[in-house]
Amino acid sequence: MNTPPRTTQRRQANRSIRHTLSAQHVQRILNLLGLLSVLLLCGCHSGQTRFTLKGDVPLAGGDTLLVYGYDEWFDRVDTVVARHGRFTFTFAPDTVTPLWVAFPNGHREMVFAEKGTVTTLTGDTAAEGRLTIAGGHQNALLAEFRAMLRDTVLTTGQYQHRVDTFITGHPYDEVSVFLLKETFVRTAEPQVSEIRGLMNKMSGNLQDNVTIIDLKNRTNGLKTFASNAVLSNYHLKDTVGKELNTNHHRDTCMLITFWASWNAESRRHQAEYRALADTFAGRPFVIMGVSLDNDRETWLRAVREDSLTWTQGNGFQGWNLDMLRQLGVTRLPANVLLNPQRRVIFADLHGEDLYNRINQVVKAEEERIEAIRKAEELRKKEKNKKKR
Repeated sequence: MNTPPRTTQRRQANRSIRHTLSAQHVQRILNLLGLLSVLLLCGCHSGQTRFTLKGDVPLAGGDTLLVYGYDEWFDRVDTVVARHGRFTFTFAPDTVTPLWVAFPNGHREMVFAEKGTVTTLTGDTAAEGRLTIAGGHQNALLAEFRAMLRDTVLTTGQYQHRVDTFITGHPYDEVSVFLLKETFVRTAEPQVSEIRGLMNKMSGNLQDNVTIIDLKNRTNGLKTFASNAVLSNYHLKDTVGKELNTNHHRDTCMLITFWASWNAESRRHQAEYRALADTFAGRPFVIMGVSLDNDRETWLRAVREDSLTWTQGNGFQGWNLDMLRQLGVTRLPANVLLNPQRRVIFADLHGEDLYNRINQVVKAEEERIEAIRKAEELRKKEKNKKKR
């Protein structure tokens, strides 16, 4: 049997070791490259999902801004500190997200957060409509719409027509939802049929928007609301047994809130109504709570526990109360705002929407009262002139 020399065996062993080491080295390099690729992909993906808002805006009244959601897609409030008017805000939106940016002087601006987008906000908050927004398709559309109306005086009807035309031409864009709500919903007397018609013009993707879903839930089945229902007659008893009827608080706007001691959600809203009662005190506005409790003692105990100091009424008929039928109320909690003629203006609003709508209606009533007062003064002056 032939045996290779010892030196030949050593050389073969060294070659085997070098081959093994080389293979291990290559594998390590491949593993490192793979890891690096994953990290790079993750970094790219993170950049593609984040939204960044950069601002360079002279601030007055402080250096702190608030960023908060327009709807339930973004249900938090973030504080952003600016340095010499410059600030940056970043987060990862799940979908196109409308945000309010509130400045220290009280001005606020709508910004649409889109994935992978850097949006800049520049200009002056002291000049209405002079902020410039750049970055993102939805922001570009909103800026284009506002620029078209800048320095143009339009009546309410003309402006609504412009918005209607925009929504018709942009059925896939979230800006249409924003303009619908701001123009047609947040008015003193929204026309439900018109709102429904505009919603029907929107595409399938916008039908899943939380604002549109909320509007549909509010308007579906509300035939009385849509036809401007009138609360023609009611008879209730207050907490001391006195009768409440249609003569109660005449010539003023009235928010009727429906609740019951056994409905926890309706009782949670009492704090909101308490704040409204304080805010609008002394103005042509009142709140009347109507309970669906059948037991008087249980109802009065809940009134005391929740510190309900505004007018409270009860017909002790539960869901058989005729007022519920007249106003189309089918669930708790519920609220309805009536004008001084007891005609329904809107139903089932809360939070900022509720405050803004009440403020609009009360201002309109105050202007009407002032106009009547001036007309009466003028009539008296004319009468006195004739006597002379």
